[in-house]
Amino acid sequence: MFDGVYCLNLSSRPERYATMEKRFAYFDLKVERANALPGLTIQGLWSHIQNAKSPGHEHFANPNYLACAIGHLNIYATALARGQKKILVIEDDVRIGRNSEEMTKTFMSQVPSDWDMLYFAYIPLSDDQSMWTYCYLDEQRLSQNVIKARNLWSMMGLVLNERIMRHMLDVYAKSFPMEIDRYLVEVIQKSPEWQSYAMNPQVIVGEDIYSDNMGTFCDTFALKSMDPRFAVYSDYI
Repeated sequence: MFDGVYCLNLSSRPERYATMEKRFAYFDLKVERANALPGLTIQGLWSHIQNAKSPGHEHFANPNYLACAIGHLNIYATALARGQKKILVIEDDVRIGRNSEEMTKTFMSQVPSDWDMLYFAYIPLSDDQSMWTYCYLDEQRLSQNVIKARNLWSMMGLVLNERIMRHMLDVYAKSFPMEIDRYLVEVIQKSPEWQSYAMNPQVIVGEDIYSDNMGTFCDTFALKSMDPRFAVYSDYI
C-alpha cells in the first residue's frame, strides 16, 4: 500500500529496534531503519534557536525534540529523493495490531481519496490539551473506521503523501516553527488546505517505556494510545 515504510531509531537503542524487527517479521513487513539523531549532537543548533527567540522556540523544551524533528524531516527528504509518493513512518516503541493487514485495507477503502496525512496511531486531546478523551472522536467520525483528524497527537505511526512531505521540508527549511507533532496538530489538522484522517481503532499503539525525548519513563502511553471502546491491549503485538 505504501512506497516505503521507515522506522526511526536511535543507534544507542539497538534493543528497541531488535524488538521491532521481530514484530515486523511477524507481519512480514518490509521496513527500513532510519537513524535518529541524539539531542546532544545538535545542542549548538538548539541553543542558537533558543537564543534567537525564533517563533515557536518555547516549544522545543530540550534538544531532543529538535533532533526528533530533524529525524522525521530526513526521512521525508530521503523518500522524495527516491520518488516515493506515500510512506509510513513508525517509531521504535510501538506495538502493531494482530489484524493489521485487514484493518489497514478496510481503513484505506473507507478513507477519502483526497488525503494528505493519515494517523495510524494517536492520542486525542481536548482543545486546551488539558486532558485526553476518546469521547469526542465520534463527532469527527466519517465512517465506521475513519475519523477526521482534530487534536490528535503522536508521531508513532504516520502516513504522509508527497505533497505534505514537500510542504514540511519547505516550512522547516525556512525556520523551525515548533515540534513537528505540534505543527501537524495546530496547522495541518486545522487548515482546509490539508486533509488529514485517522484510523479508528488505531492499528498502532504505544508502549509504556522510557522516553528519550522527555527524559523520563512514560507509564500512560499504552492506555492513552488505544481506543478502549473498540480494542484491548492484547490485540497488539
